[in-house]
Amino acid sequence: LNMETPLWYFSKALSHRQKVCRLYKAALRLCDSWFLPDVLECRYQKVMLRARFDYYKGEKDPVKKQQLLLDGLKELWTKRHPCPFTYTYDPYGCAYNREEPPPDSIVDVDWEHPERDQYPHYFAKREQPVNNHSLSNGGLFKPVEQVLCISKIDFVNHVLECFTEILVFPNAPKQRVICLNCSNQCKIKRIYFNKGSNAYFEHKNFIETMNRDFDEMPNETLIKGLSELAEKMDPDTGVAELKVRIPPEVWHKVDSMKSIRVHIDFIVEKPTYGVRFIHNVDKNKVWKNYSHVYSWKHSNYESRAWFPCFDSPSKLCLWRLSITCDLNLTAVCSGNLQDVSINDSLTQKTYLYLMNSPTPACNIGFAVGNLDLYVHPEMNELSCFCLKNYLPDLKCTMEHLNRVFEFYEELLSLRYPHSSFKMVFVHDLPLDSVSYSTLALVDASFLFNEKVIDQQAITREMIAVCVAQQFYGCFVVQGNWQERWFAEGLALYLSKMYVQRTFGQNEYMYQISKLLDEVIDYEKKHGGIVLLPRDESNEDRVSDSSSPFFNNPVHADILMKKAVLIFRLLEFKITKELFYQVLNKLLSVAMLASKEALKPSAWMNMCLTFDSFTRCVSNVCGMDLGTFFDQWVHQGGHAEFSVSYVFNRKRNVLELQITQNLNRPGLVKYLGPISVPFESKASSEAEDSNLDRR
Repeated sequence: LNMETPLWYFSKALSHRQKVCRLYKAALRLCDSWFLPDVLECRYQKVMLRARFDYYKGEKDPVKKQQLLLDGLKELWTKRHPCPFTYTYDPYGCAYNREEPPPDSIVDVDWEHPERDQYPHYFAKREQPVNNHSLSNGGLFKPVEQVLCISKIDFVNHVLECFTEILVFPNAPKQRVICLNCSNQCKIKRIYFNKGSNAYFEHKNFIETMNRDFDEMPNETLIKGLSELAEKMDPDTGVAELKVRIPPEVWHKVDSMKSIRVHIDFIVEKPTYGVRFIHNVDKNKVWKNYSHVYSWKHSNYESRAWFPCFDSPSKLCLWRLSITCDLNLTAVCSGNLQDVSINDSLTQKTYLYLMNSPTPACNIGFAVGNLDLYVHPEMNELSCFCLKNYLPDLKCTMEHLNRVFEFYEELLSLRYPHSSFKMVFVHDLPLDSVSYSTLALVDASFLFNEKVIDQQAITREMIAVCVAQQFYGCFVVQGNWQERWFAEGLALYLSKMYVQRTFGQNEYMYQISKLLDEVIDYEKKHGGIVLLPRDESNEDRVSDSSSPFFNNPVHADILMKKAVLIFRLLEFKITKELFYQVLNKLLSVAMLASKEALKPSAWMNMCLTFDSFTRCVSNVCGMDLGTFFDQWVHQGGHAEFSVSYVFNRKRNVLELQITQNLNRPGLVKYLGPISVPFESKASSEAEDSNLDRR
């Protein structure tokens, strides 16, 4: 095909609207070859050709429409490129063969050319899909498997050289953009699809674009700006930070609803959060024994800090993890260790881990350093790691680890869902402990030897929390951020059960009393704590649990503590046996879903939501607890009673008066049954009464 082709050659293609569109698409393919050296110019000319076609699409005369389109092609051919490639062309505009492949990617930029003003209606429509929900992160693509490889670790410069490969399935055809979460700490080097050509991507840092003059900014403007920032960075509803354009050669797979693989090469340079390097050198620049690097997180939305991913707890997938390090180092990662290989030069080794149970990116962590290994003698599935010279303390600290697993398995009537568990003690951990799937990181300051007594109870309770989070939080994950308190609250509640069994009833009641006092003091200062607001009107947009970007750490900690108290109330309401049956059922359903490796749609049963929990409670106990949940979960506050008594000598009775004070914030009125205990020298009794509206 060339510009000397007679007009009759196009007559059949322009006989009706569908064939006109096919001819237009063929013209776009011509642009790909004519402007092959210049991708930006190619994209510009294609946009202008589309604008011209859109402007004259209402023309009813097919001959005139043919001439208009041909004029556009002639303009491109005569003014931009003197020698187009040759194509074989079908009279119906359906078949073609390229002598040269199209460009690797088609760049989409915001045009500032004067020609843009010629077709304002077209460019107005062109900009509309940018804010469409179809570009939201992961909304139209579901991750199934992700490969994460750390190929090089530079302790001196604090650099990780990494590679990741994500297998995704489209949820809808005709999608041309994949949005991933990736912070500005990750420097993207290359992105390509299915081992093909490079793909165009756009990596934004929304935080740097925000006005940071907080002191001079009005509160409404500040809240509005933070809300817009949260929408952009929210992994469930935002557009995410890394936007990858799918190249044309992969479009047919997306349109046919087939899987595609996204390959990303990147490096992590001097991270300030998400990954922490602990490295010191002496005067001779010799590594000390405690140089190591590990991942950490404050919330479940910080995996984007060190690798591109779908950073949402509801995006579950299988994982293959590979870490290459020096020969004297040990790499510990989420998943089960499959292989350790040494390179030909005997200088480096590679650890390969597989995570066969679906889990989100927030549950993937690692630690690399000069670590000593201790395998628990009574349970070989438990592996413990520490830095050099800490092995005696590690053995003493981990002496009762197997009993923690046995307690939870007996309590929940279900075995530990994974085949291994690893606990690593590291230096300078920003938090006391961090839990990932099959992996827990604990600060080394919690190690103790047999001569220390007071530290034992604190460390054993923290270990109990880490193990409980393997059941609820890592295996059964939260459905969304707003219900984070639910999964983590269950784990904290189970750890209190371990405290009751191990350290006695008095210690358990003392800790429950401390939790109650902390929650009450916070509610008196800041108002009632609503665990799960029913609508946005009940939410405090400055310090609430609705978004990780508005989350106050103190508020989040109080949420977990109040959740423990609510679960304890529910335990009294339906009895312990039925409550543990509910927990067992939630785990059983998730365990069945985790075995469906070929059915990703079943993995959603591993996401724990409050609605699924309430349905499970109703099915197990056969009670309607809507009023209970409405009072303690969907509403905030607590009841406070003032009690006074007078001895009536005439009637020879003790008159008791109970009143409620509602003048302070965080207090609510309670109406219902109440039990008042009486103690005397002879006996102790409890009087059941019912509070009315007086």
